[in-house]
Amino acid sequence: MTSSIEEHLVDFSTRFADAPEEYLRKGLALHDHYHDHALIRTAFAPHATYSVIVYAAGRDQVRQVWVVGRHLIRDGEPTTLDPAAILDEAREWGARIAAAN
Repeated sequence: MTSSIEEHLVDFSTRFADAPEEYLRKGLALHDHYHDHALIRTAFAPHATYSVIVYAAGRDQVRQVWVVGRHLIRDGEPTTLDPAAILDEAREWGARIAAAN
């Protein structure tokens, strides 16, 4: 498994950096740190990293998703939802709608 660490470069202050120059300096330091690593690549990413995932990757390519420390997708499967229960409920609602017409 390989990993890509993407560093943002934005023009506003966050907990990570106060100005674009600081984002760039920290991003370059991160790149230099992992430059020769066999399994880790670094990149400067657009402000909305999720857009890269949503528009460039298919769902079969997404194996792990973490949001604010919560592991939401593990090995391509949701950890907080029950797909079978959701499908059962959708079928139930479909039958109700069909019966109402």
